[in-house]
Amino acid sequence: MRARRRWCGLAALSMLALLGACAAGPRTVSVSASELQALIAKRFPIERRVLEVFELQLSAPTVRLLPQDNRLATELNLLATDRLSGRSLQGLLGLSFALRYEGADGTLRLMQPRVERFDVGDGSGQASRLGAQAQHVVGPWAEQLLDDAVVHRLKNEQLAALRAAGYQPGTLTVTAQGIDVVLMPLP
Repeated sequence: MRARRRWCGLAALSMLALLGACAAGPRTVSVSASELQALIAKRFPIERRVLEVFELQLSAPTVRLLPQDNRLATELNLLATDRLSGRSLQGLLGLSFALRYEGADGTLRLMQPRVERFDVGDGSGQASRLGAQAQHVVGPWAEQLLDDAVVHRLKNEQLAALRAAGYQPGTLTVTAQGIDVVLMPLP
């Protein structure tokens, strides 16, 4: 009789533990604006050749949160060098974008980037002919280059720890303090 009561008590505790685990539901993890700035800064500088004419370098990103649009904004220093003449233009490239988590490879990626600002000049205070040409190339180039670009990759240990706890990253929401990542229970 005693053994039966003990077994029933253990079974009841086990059932409560299972129900508690099922009721746990989604959890939210927050990434602060400064942590996000550091993650994005690690990916720069970026250097690319465009149309075999321009050497472009993007560096020194600064991040702003746009919670009303669930997007982020980044301004980057831009250096564009005409490979034929050797002349350089310096300026700023401003982008806004959303973020998504790609479960297949554990990455945080940019999506829907838009060029919001593009200011370049040759140092004379006026936009040069090269600057006008570059403006037509850089906007679409930047949007294409950065669409689906990896901002951060979760380490295998991090992914394994999430799976062991029974979770996977879900939706990302931009807030006034940073980004909230919803961790969803594994199916």
